[in-house]
Amino acid sequence: MKSNDVGDFCMLYVEPTDERTALLEFISEQKKPVVIMLPAQSRLKVFQHPDDYGDLKHVKRQLDLPIVFVVSGNEHMRQLAWRNGFPAYISIDALADSLSKGQLALSAHLLLELSVASLPGEQFL
Repeated sequence: MKSNDVGDFCMLYVEPTDERTALLEFISEQKKPVVIMLPAQSRLKVFQHPDDYGDLKHVKRQLDLPIVFVVSGNEHMRQLAWRNGFPAYISIDALADSLSKGQLALSAHLLLELSVASLPGEQFL
């Protein structure tokens, strides 16, 4: 897992070796909105089953913070996030566009930061 704590939000880059408990623990320590980036094509151990999202919903309710997914190249995983109550976008640009249209209630600072955030490697493009 890699994270990028930029201003008003935390971007979390999930890697194939990441474990659910470690991710949930990291997310539960956050004090600002979390953007979870899932790689396009990879064998992840997390966010593959509804149970993974149930635990994440619990953490989200406790924190009372937005948690958003960015999943490029994997429609099934994006749909799974949506079906479990999490906004999911095809790219960081799609998320920024949604924010600019007011479709997601996050701060304007988040929109600006998302528009300038760079991704750590092509696996997320």
